[in-house]
Amino acid sequence: MKIDSQDLLVERLSVSMSMASFQHRVIAHNVANASTPGFVRQRVAFDAALTAAADANAGVRPGSQTVAAHARIIAEQPTPSSGIETDMMALSTNGLRYNALARALSRYLSIASAAATASKV
Repeated sequence: MKIDSQDLLVERLSVSMSMASFQHRVIAHNVANASTPGFVRQRVAFDAALTAAADANAGVRPGSQTVAAHARIIAEQPTPSSGIETDMMALSTNGLRYNALARALSRYLSIASAAATASKV
């Protein structure tokens, strides 16, 4: 079965947005619990998820649920640079990444809609 390049683009943007959203929730969890005694910071490991997404080149079409199922939350060892400032910076960076992906998807869909409308005229 041939994979339509437009469908693949939309799917990859969607998967990327799901991954960014998942990462955002984990970072927000770290910020919310930063002052909790004994709290261990967490991070998202996307290595298995990226491997699953790479299978798209082999014709496997991993959806957002598949990628989220392959992403792992792991405990992070405390380091001198880890702290609320690092988490807030990561939260901001991740938010910008998510917004850029959402804008790209919105722009693509608006172009596709305009093209579909023009072809009906």
